[in-house]
Amino acid sequence: MIDLALDPSLLDQLLALAREVERLTVEASRGRPRNPRWRAAVLEQCQHAREKADALARSLREMGQSMGDSYREAREQASSHLQAMSATLDRIQQEAARLADHLTPDATRMSLKAYIRSLGEAYEDLRRQLKPLLPSSFIKGPVLERLKLTQYRRSLFHVGNGLAAAIAYPWLLTQRQAVMVMGVLLGIVVVLEVTRRLWRQWNEVLTRKNPMFRSIIRPWEKDRPNSASWYVLSLFLLALLVPPPAAQMAVLILGFGDPMASLVGRRYGSIKIHRRKSLQGSLALFTVALLVSLLVPWMHGLAMGIGARLGMAFTVAVGATTAELYSDVVDDNLTVTLASGGIAALWMTF
Repeated sequence: MIDLALDPSLLDQLLALAREVERLTVEASRGRPRNPRWRAAVLEQCQHAREKADALARSLREMGQSMGDSYREAREQASSHLQAMSATLDRIQQEAARLADHLTPDATRMSLKAYIRSLGEAYEDLRRQLKPLLPSSFIKGPVLERLKLTQYRRSLFHVGNGLAAAIAYPWLLTQRQAVMVMGVLLGIVVVLEVTRRLWRQWNEVLTRKNPMFRSIIRPWEKDRPNSASWYVLSLFLLALLVPPPAAQMAVLILGFGDPMASLVGRRYGSIKIHRRKSLQGSLALFTVALLVSLLVPWMHGLAMGIGARLGMAFTVAVGATTAELYSDVVDDNLTVTLASGGIAALWMTF
């Protein structure tokens, strides 16, 4: 935690602004620019966010200047952090203004996409900067969440990866071949993750200029290990540690269940059970996991009684759903696959 004592009311205002920017970004991503009422509401949100960000940026600059004059050495880190937050608030003003300027009756979701992405990245910067300032006893309202917008291309990419992995292993690759292939891919992923942190321009090429990933990467993944990296690690561990049918079950549950949970949760998720995650989204994942866990053993002709198959399907579905629900720090691409594959492996082994 940074040694910086913000006035409680100022911290509350910063948190309120962060949540407001998150809501604005999510609402803008659902674009209905031809709807005058929706457009007016989003324009009003943009204006309010700009005004609040401007006022808070001025407060932080004044605080930073005072701190630099009075405690130049002892508070150098804190003063620098305030300057960084001020710059982020300036960026929020700019991105909200850009979004408002382009929010015309002729606008489309695609034409607004770049401005929404930039606003989302500014929110993620503010979220990360506020996190170390929160006291350990902070309990007011929900913790600031990572921004997860509805991305249909990302969902299709998720499903395609799941199908490709399930077909390749075990029907095209032996276990040894799968371990070797995933080991090589994991090595490539590690090199990419390390090098994009050492060279910012390389990171920009991979995350913003690459046409393949630009449309599916989430704002917070720009400066953190992305979900694809966790997915490759999970595939390597599955090939190494669990029987092929269990590995196939795990990748299909993740490939179909995670996008289904996301889509159902965002559209119908009125009952929240953990942070922003909903009962409806969890039930969607549970249903997919249950069906996959019943289908895969039948496809492989496993010598299991009906009771064992039902028991495995139920426990795998519960494990996958629980892992996804509480994957707050570690990516669910890793936790869901390891939980479901591990539980299935225990049933198949014993």
